[in-house]
Amino acid sequence: MAGALAELAEPPGMRFSHVFATSAGAASAAYLIAGQIERALQIWTDRTHGAQLISPRHLLAGRGLMDIAGLVKVFQGELGLDAASVQRSATRLRIAVTNCNTGAADHVVATEANLFQLLEATMALPVVYGRVVRVQGVPYIDGGIADAIPLAPALALEPERLIVVSTRPHGYRKKVSSWVGGLLRYNYRDFPALWPALRDRPQMYNRSIAQLEALEGQGRVQVIRPERALPASRMSRDRGVILETLALGRQAARAFLSREAPAAGAA
Repeated sequence: MAGALAELAEPPGMRFSHVFATSAGAASAAYLIAGQIERALQIWTDRTHGAQLISPRHLLAGRGLMDIAGLVKVFQGELGLDAASVQRSATRLRIAVTNCNTGAADHVVATEANLFQLLEATMALPVVYGRVVRVQGVPYIDGGIADAIPLAPALALEPERLIVVSTRPHGYRKKVSSWVGGLLRYNYRDFPALWPALRDRPQMYNRSIAQLEALEGQGRVQVIRPERALPASRMSRDRGVILETLALGRQAARAFLSREAPAAGAA
């Protein structure tokens, strides 16, 4: 995601009225909107490999296996994300988070006051982070549980143009494993409304992908996606693999922009 967004930010740069984002993509989107996408690239390049983000040692320190809280501190520290610039921007950022009280996705407008809490919440993966993050009193977890591809709220705005940046190649579908959702419910025993979303996540994701591909076929949505599966997964710790993934994101965005160039010249 960060690689693709960095390419879109290259001069003259694309402009957006709204950006809907979820999970780690929300952080990259926030850096893009703040005019700091190079910092996002530096974080994914230099601050997420080895034991920095993912390590069993984090458990000994009372943190999650994936130290999302520590990553958010990076966003607030030396490679700081300018939350005030995100709020002032003409581009409105809405971050998808899964509401533990309802099991549905909330698409919360990012402000200077809530941005870092929202980023922690939307990246709060079950098990490897396993925490519930409260934003203005509402308990949330990973936005990808209930809405990995926020198509509906974007379409509701009736945009003239809708561009989706996908991390998966065309035709990808999640494998359905209902037992995983059943296992995850024990992580969230206090939030029974969340259980169906955990159980049905693969089916919901696959329905969203099918809708996306249908809209793309109708010319209502444009999609930037890699030509092949990205080498990095959420649990990748190998810096070389992370760099390759960023490069493939850039490559996908360049291919998209090259297809756009003739049309832009004709206009």
